[in-house]
Amino acid sequence: MNRKDPTPTTEPVGITSTDVPPLPRPSHGRCDGPTPLEAAAPPSQARQGDVLLVPVDAAPAAARPVRRTGGRVILAEGEVTGHAHAIRSSAATLLRAGDERYLRVAAPVTLDHEEHARIEVAPGIYRVVIQREYVPPEISPVAFRRVVD
Repeated sequence: MNRKDPTPTTEPVGITSTDVPPLPRPSHGRCDGPTPLEAAAPPSQARQGDVLLVPVDAAPAAARPVRRTGGRVILAEGEVTGHAHAIRSSAATLLRAGDERYLRVAAPVTLDHEEHARIEVAPGIYRVVIQREYVPPEISPVAFRRVVD
């Protein structure tokens, strides 16, 4: 090739393959971690049996930490089986404000129960709701009671 010839060439001039950074690999599923949108997403509701976690902006100022049982945060304990909806991680703190309970999660944690699938709980603050059932007055003077696990 004559350097004075202005005809374009397909050969790159002054660039080698080591000068070009590799293209980013596409992400398939969660193997490469969360996308920026997922990382910024607010926590969503989670249910495990009769326990429902509802995301809230903040716990009440009057909320106080609840002592752990056996090193675990216990959200609910079965009256019949003794099984518990529990979190072992130190990143979770159960709070109580009157009759209301809140779960503060500083890093992803796992909610375990012997009879239910594990639930991954994202960082955030949740109101802990225990499912109740209606009881007709012919059966009990109490209109609602906790579901027996």
